[in-house]
Amino acid sequence: MKINGLSQRGLLFVCLCFVLSGCAYAPALLPMAVPAGIDVVNALEDADIDSAVSPECNKDDFKKIKKIVVIFNKRNQDLIDLTNSVSDSLTVELMKLGFDVVERQDLDSAVGEPNLQKKDLDLHKISKNLGVDAVVTGSVTATMKGGHGYIFGGWKMKYLVQNASLKIIDCRKNRTMMVITINYKNGQKPRDAAQSMAQLLKQKIDDPFG
Repeated sequence: MKINGLSQRGLLFVCLCFVLSGCAYAPALLPMAVPAGIDVVNALEDADIDSAVSPECNKDDFKKIKKIVVIFNKRNQDLIDLTNSVSDSLTVELMKLGFDVVERQDLDSAVGEPNLQKKDLDLHKISKNLGVDAVVTGSVTATMKGGHGYIFGGWKMKYLVQNASLKIIDCRKNRTMMVITINYKNGQKPRDAAQSMAQLLKQKIDDPFG
């Protein structure tokens, strides 16, 4: 079976090289490397990642997270398209990993788009109306990268995800369970960034203190 042009054996070899070179996250990446693809491995290998768990939370609290909703900060009008792309892709990737994720149209119907961008978001209402266990909130910053156009040539600028901040919030108890920050040193395409975020969230929910 080929994944992005590399065989499963090739992917494992790449991850093994990361282990031998001292990559701190490489051991955790090994189990997910084959199904996720080399782009995810590259994205996380090329990132500075930090996380913190609330002292009020334990591993059993994270085990209860089955149904979630993804809400990204859209206050920066210049990054609306990028933010929507990352948010939508993250929703899809989390579904692939087995989470029950509320889709944006259902969230908009239950809460209303304007209300989603308020600082005092009514998490209890979201939990009650949609039956979710946790909200994953996020925000991204971008960098611009130039490249040659595909059809007419010339120089074309595109946005890449530079930084991402994610929070896992317990709806029922209205508390922040975990905060994750990611700095993609060379920037990542929105879909690649979303894939790596999903894998990281899955890993941290399964083993928050690992």
